[in-house]
Amino acid sequence: MFWAIPIAYVDRTDSYRVRSRRGLTMLALAGIFSDGVVCGLEAAVAWASTGTVRQVALTLCAFQLTMLVTNLNPLTQSDGVAAVEATTGSVSLRGRSMFVLRCVLRRQPLPPGWPSCGPQCAGATSSTGWRALFSDCWPS
Repeated sequence: MFWAIPIAYVDRTDSYRVRSRRGLTMLALAGIFSDGVVCGLEAAVAWASTGTVRQVALTLCAFQLTMLVTNLNPLTQSDGVAAVEATTGSVSLRGRSMFVLRCVLRRQPLPPGWPSCGPQCAGATSSTGWRALFSDCWPS
């Protein structure tokens, strides 16, 4: 249950057996895909019906859209973040992004071990942030 909505759950405990990035990405996207399919089905029912059935279908579709947006939100630990991590091979992407965001908001420089774009950048700019987040994927 999420809030008051029953949701499908994908058990990913055996996902360590999957070695390819594509397979891990597909596992992470399963929740997002199922939200999209269910939302589409609810929208089709709402479009094809009238009265109470239409109202119930529209309400469920609104809840499902909320779930879809929640899963795509990069600021929460969600399926969208897991998919980006699986695609890029990055580890703890959300934790590092929050760290870069804190540095930017506090106007603090990134630590010396993190990639930077040099003295021409004041603080952590967007290119510095992206390089810092994906530093384990691409060499600095």
